Amino acid sequence: MNITRFRPRRVAAFVAGAMALSLLCISPARSAEGVFEVKTLGAIFSGDWRPCVFFTLDGVPEAVAGVPGSPWFVLPKTHVMFKETFALLLTAKTTGRAVNVVTTGGVNACGHAEVLRVAIP
Repeated sequence: MNITRFRPRRVAAFVAGAMALSLLCISPARSAEGVFEVKTLGAIFSGDWRPCVFFTLDGVPEAVAGVPGSPWFVLPKTHVMFKETFALLLTAKTTGRAVNVVTTGGVNACGHAEVLRVAIP
């Protein structure tokens, strides 16, 4: 019976490589209209009948050109990383930390700018 031996250095190298790749995925590669860097959160609204969490960023009067004059962003509850992203938003709001937000550049079915990623810089 061949039992694979646990090798901490290989595991550490794998984890470091995976983290480096994830940082590449987080980097904003969208157009300038969908990238909002180092902004503090304004309002957070947990939603109504629509399956989204709504929030605003201080100093952003219009989140997406498709909804003129609306500062609202939406994080759909169907987002793959909804719980993690919502936790980041709540953490940033309660601590006063700034966030980087990347949108899809489009309008979500909830009627506002759809969020792709959120990060605390």
